Amino acid sequence: MLDLTLIRALGKSPGQVGTLLPSSRFLANRVLSLAVSLDCGGPIIEAGAGTGALTAALLAYFGPDRLTVIERDADLADTLRRRFPDLHIVHEQLEHVLGKLAPRPQNSVLVSSIPWRSLSAEQSLPIQRKLARYVIGGGQVIQFSYGRSAPFPAPDGAHWQPAGRVWLNVPPARLWVLSRIKQKSLPETHSI
Repeated sequence: MLDLTLIRALGKSPGQVGTLLPSSRFLANRVLSLAVSLDCGGPIIEAGAGTGALTAALLAYFGPDRLTVIERDADLADTLRRRFPDLHIVHEQLEHVLGKLAPRPQNSVLVSSIPWRSLSAEQSLPIQRKLARYVIGGGQVIQFSYGRSAPFPAPDGAHWQPAGRVWLNVPPARLWVLSRIKQKSLPETHSI
């Protein structure tokens, strides 16, 4: 079903909205499953929450004390505040607040619904730089997208891992996890 809040947001900032339809419950459940599998007990951050289709699933599992939502569109942030009055909703750009919300990224998971393919380079590069620092610091990013390839090139020292597809979403979505490349530990050597 079309969401009037998403239509207004699209009219106001076309590059900021990836679709006119909220994410399906199937996508929300798959994202939640990934978040649970990556959880290290720290903050769970959702970026680009839109009208809260994924937020509802994340909130039901992690609760309002662990989940923080970032939404850059004022109308969508207000919609989220009305829908989830006990949840901390931050109306801001991700690149401006991520370091404050996850000062020790190694314990946190970021769920991103940022529509990378709709953003200009001017919009996406500052976010990518902030995410690179976050991931190299040990944070992990769950991202869904509608394209065939990873949402953007992985920063040095990190890599995208495909995490499945959700066909029961309009449009069908691919899931990705961005994480730091773990260094292989060398076997211990003994002096002779």
